[in-house]
Amino acid sequence: HITIGQNVLSDVQTNIELHHTRGVTIVGNTMWQGYRANLVAEDCSQIVISSNVCERNPAYGSAVEAKNGVILRRCNDCTLQGLHLHRVVESEAALVLEDCSRLQVVACTVLDSDHVGMLLRNVTRSHIAHCLIRDDRDPLHPGSSLRVIGGHDNTFHQNVLVGDTNLQGPPKQ
Repeated sequence: HITIGQNVLSDVQTNIELHHTRGVTIVGNTMWQGYRANLVAEDCSQIVISSNVCERNPAYGSAVEAKNGVILRRCNDCTLQGLHLHRVVESEAALVLEDCSRLQVVACTVLDSDHVGMLLRNVTRSHIAHCLIRDDRDPLHPGSSLRVIGGHDNTFHQNVLVGDTNLQGPPKQ
């Protein structure tokens, strides 16, 4: 069991990287300048990611190449709550959830990011609720807020999605 909490993490390829782990709590961190990503979890279970900020500080213009996203691949039985993502660039999505099952994604905020705010690819038996996903950088052309590809038995409840949504297969409301 591991807890990663109350840190300021920056200036690396990936600020937090988990592979084949379980029983990890990541809480109360500020992450920025993750050149590949701020957080990557692969083949993990029983992970709680709560109340973290992944942010792009405009005072550091030299960090434009930092992508800053969050990626979960092949993870099961995890909770993301109160995750705050701002200005993720040059990534497939700010928050990528791929081949995951039994995720609880609640009260997350994804703002002003390139491409897609939240991408679910082949996610099953999961619940996404009370998230705010929007891109206000160009009011005439808001970005895509949510994209769902494949998967099944997912519920979406009271999310605020501004911009295009692309759902391949209807979400359960």
